[in-house]
Amino acid sequence: MVESRPTARSAPEEKERFQAVIDYLITEAQKIVNNPKVLILTNKAIAEKNNFKQLYKVFDDRYVDVSDRIENYLRSIQALDVSDLCRLYLKENYNELIELVRKGGYIIHNISDKKRLHDIMKSMIDSSNFSIQEIIEVAISHKLIKRTETYSNISARNADFINHLESDKLYQEFKILYLGGFNTYSRIKDKNIVSSEEEFDYYESQWKRERFILELFSSNLKFSEVLNYSKYLDEETDYITMHRTKGTSINSVVVVMEEYFWNQYDFSLLYRSDEQKTEKRINSQKLIYVACSRAKNNLVCVRLLTNNEVESFKQIFPQAIEIPIKSELFSKK
Repeated sequence: MVESRPTARSAPEEKERFQAVIDYLITEAQKIVNNPKVLILTNKAIAEKNNFKQLYKVFDDRYVDVSDRIENYLRSIQALDVSDLCRLYLKENYNELIELVRKGGYIIHNISDKKRLHDIMKSMIDSSNFSIQEIIEVAISHKLIKRTETYSNISARNADFINHLESDKLYQEFKILYLGGFNTYSRIKDKNIVSSEEEFDYYESQWKRERFILELFSSNLKFSEVLNYSKYLDEETDYITMHRTKGTSINSVVVVMEEYFWNQYDFSLLYRSDEQKTEKRINSQKLIYVACSRAKNNLVCVRLLTNNEVESFKQIFPQAIEIPIKSELFSKK
């Protein structure tokens, strides 16, 4: 139990302490059932738990609706095509792997060709240094996949866009000021760079697009994060999203009833009987129902309660188990 919950505007340190407590409760819940999948609301937390945090951040900095954007863009640049090959190799599904690489142009006549394919796949997976763009080009150069027209067009558009910005002196002046702290119209308007808020918004959008391209295709963002992301898409990770409405049944499930600052949901409305049937309450009920319905045999729900929630919670969930929280979690720096 806690006295209060942090809000979206709370200090980062307070949010970190809150997250530490939630993580502790999840760990305790995982001890109750064997090998559960943890269903959680926030995509950011899922990305961190499943080791594609940097990949998620690149898209989160660029787009409002991140989830669909990541999958669609990675497929369009063939990063997920390469990931598909790697995962078939890891699962030892060699027949399907050979069928796919043959479509890419890889020729297999004998055992030597198969051994070479094995060596290529192993090097692609074992190397932690390959960036996303490097792994795509490696796969294309070895004829494991064919370069698509979509990927070629995206690469050409990105290159033209970056070259255009490099020659745009006004944009370069704006960028220097923007990165120097003049990152709102009210701060930059007296610098004689932009003449209106609309012009500021335009240059800011250009900067966000430039940052997205440079970060996504930089040597710092590794292909291993794409591989981890694709495992998450197929729910082969411990942490998965609540929002999967048509997912298959899972033997054991831990549902984390925490909003993580999403204002569309408030899971306390599930046990506050005095509340009206508001849209937020209905959305919260539907989401929890979808998440809990995926449990085939074992279900555990986790909720960090404030002091004034305990009584109403126990009325609805009388068999709930209280987990003592270690005091050091609240003093985490």
